[in-house]
Amino acid sequence: MTRSTECPIPLPLQERFLDAVRTYRMFEPGDRVIIGVSGGKDSFTLLDLCGWLKPGHFPDTHFTAAKIRTDIT
Repeated sequence: MTRSTECPIPLPLQERFLDAVRTYRMFEPGDRVIIGVSGGKDSFTLLDLCGWLKPGHFPDTHFTAAKIRTDIT
């Protein structure tokens, strides 16, 4: 696998993420996936990785990003 110029994530993390997705069958064709974006580094990293992964590996999977508010009173 070559590093995508569109993904600012280091190649070893891209490879580990793809291994986990394949091992645990996290995304299947036709799935609809929502990604909660809290504003932290981890959620933005997940968003970047899914954006990088989708076109070549899961073209039939629909990803949506959403901001989650946890301070609702």
